[in-house]
Amino acid sequence: MLGTILFLSLAVAPEAPQMTDAQLDQIIQPIRSGDPSRRKAAALEVATLGPEAYSALVQRLAKPKQSKPEVFRKLFLEMWAQVPNWKGPDPMWIRKPEPPWTAPPRVKGQPRAKRPPPHDPETTDWLAALESVDLAKAAELDTDKLIPVAPLPKGAKRPTPPAAPPMVVPASGQPAIPAGPVLPSAAELETARAEAVETVAIIRALAASKRLDAVDPIFKLAFENDGVFRDECGRVIRSMDSYAVPTLVRLLNTPSTREKPFAKQKRYASYQLDRMDRQRPQKAISTAPDDRVRADIIHAYGEARALDAVEAVLNQVDSPAHRVRREARWAWLRYVSGKAPPPAPKRKRKLPGGRAETEEKPDYLTYREIATLALQKQLQAINNEPPDANATAKQMTDELFEYYDKKRAAEWDAELAAAKVKEERGDVKGAVDEYGWILSHDPNHPRRGEMAHAFAKYGDSLKDQGEIGRALGYWRQAIDLAPEGPDARAATARVTLYDATEALKKGHADVGAFKRAMALDPSLTEARSGLARAQSLHARRRWLSGAEALLAALAIALGLWLLWRRTTVPPTTTS
Repeated sequence: MLGTILFLSLAVAPEAPQMTDAQLDQIIQPIRSGDPSRRKAAALEVATLGPEAYSALVQRLAKPKQSKPEVFRKLFLEMWAQVPNWKGPDPMWIRKPEPPWTAPPRVKGQPRAKRPPPHDPETTDWLAALESVDLAKAAELDTDKLIPVAPLPKGAKRPTPPAAPPMVVPASGQPAIPAGPVLPSAAELETARAEAVETVAIIRALAASKRLDAVDPIFKLAFENDGVFRDECGRVIRSMDSYAVPTLVRLLNTPSTREKPFAKQKRYASYQLDRMDRQRPQKAISTAPDDRVRADIIHAYGEARALDAVEAVLNQVDSPAHRVRREARWAWLRYVSGKAPPPAPKRKRKLPGGRAETEEKPDYLTYREIATLALQKQLQAINNEPPDANATAKQMTDELFEYYDKKRAAEWDAELAAAKVKEERGDVKGAVDEYGWILSHDPNHPRRGEMAHAFAKYGDSLKDQGEIGRALGYWRQAIDLAPEGPDARAATARVTLYDATEALKKGHADVGAFKRAMALDPSLTEARSGLARAQSLHARRRWLSGAEALLAALAIALGLWLLWRRTTVPPTTTS
């Protein structure tokens, strides 16, 4: 059962070759062809590329866009998407207003016609909308008029509008026309559409890879080109669900500096976590799909020492999963050890009636103070008495970890005793499965050395059945469990022997390996026969090497002799 799982995990599947930039460019090229069917097929192919294309996709996404942000903006607004307000913070998002609707004449006996539902940017499929958008209408769209005019304060007067643009009089004598903004050409809009389709397909492929670092290039794109892709970037990031949480937690807790104010980025990261219902650390950790993602989320909280994650991290320091428990303890030690955080600012709070408090109080608790309170609460629940008031957070942490470790070891005692009974009865496979179950949950179990004998014996039984490959895995596990144990010498001899035998089949004569196997276990008759074959192959190779060296020397000598003859024999003369 678990033994099979344990050693199947040793076999690493070969990685697919990484896609090159040239290969990716060949796939993307039809997107810029102008053919709608080819463009759609190529976009769908890009969006479904596997992890082997990740590096090439990231590099392609980082390339600067040819189209200007205002051209993208016209395109996206015309297809009923929304873009960030490029002229101010209020309103935050701009979209095209709904067209006027006139109800059709009512038919007697029929219900009144209902107004069609408004366009929802959240449900807009950008790839489909980009294919169906009317480029001519997009070119004529006046995006500046879509920004609502801010209301004036009471009593204020609206400033005088700017003077009308100068009149342009054509040379042909036609009527003068005002000089307005230059509209983008059809070619510019086609280029912008192709770039937008390519960009959306790439970020969807990155999100589908389920890589924890895929959020970074998508998040970066959200704040480039005036943020015109920001709405789609957020939707794609949310599609990654828990896989996006570690990076979003790090971005949310990135400290701002004078040179790099990250207020917008932090607000954007917080918004994505809130939309995914992962804002609370406890929810973010508990809903992770597997231990790897859960451990990475905990690690991100530990890196940031997030105030709101203290109790959530503490709840995982006794997790049954070894990887999660290890990361949770690392993160928790970040809270309770090392340099103390700077104290919170203090001030006197105002009381009802206008009076102020006589004593200054801190505005908030630091992460060290929150962790100390959480530890005191946990230890009091365990010991049924308050902990030592003079104990530091690190001392209380050591006490709590020791309690959990002893409790876990006691819980495995019954499993270990059952495995021992199976081993004594000769059921070595059953014992190995039980031991493997314990080790999968606690790889550093204090009595792991006692398990080595069962792994070595089961390896011997597999060898007798002709399953040398599986037997090697169990022998190696026995050596790892007890390197100085009584079974380690024999297991090392067998691993060395069969590794050398496999090398000999491939034409590599490792005489020293066979000698080491014989020295470790002289009873291995296979080592003697293998040593003889290896020595014979080694001798033949030495003879061949000597013959090749002799032939090379003769060839060099012959060449030198011919050269000497040409330089010493006088040329013949004719009369």
